[in-house]
Amino acid sequence: MAAITIKGIPENTLATIRDLSKDAKMTQNKYLIALLNNHAISPEVGRVESNYQELLQLVIHELQYSRQTIEALMKMLGEDA
Repeated sequence: MAAITIKGIPENTLATIRDLSKDAKMTQNKYLIALLNNHAISPEVGRVESNYQELLQLVIHELQYSRQTIEALMKMLGEDA
């Protein structure tokens, strides 16, 4: 695996990373790798979320159409909706 050196990290940021990695029961290195991996996949997660939202809107539209159709059928049959 490749190694990366990051220079100039503020001390308060390092302290936060130290605390967060400790809370996660991970080494700082493993914590930072997990953080970078999550960041690297975030564009794909955004695309999946967008596709999900589009699908959800389609389902809502179809459910509303089905409800309207059922209400119209009930009126035709003389039943109150």
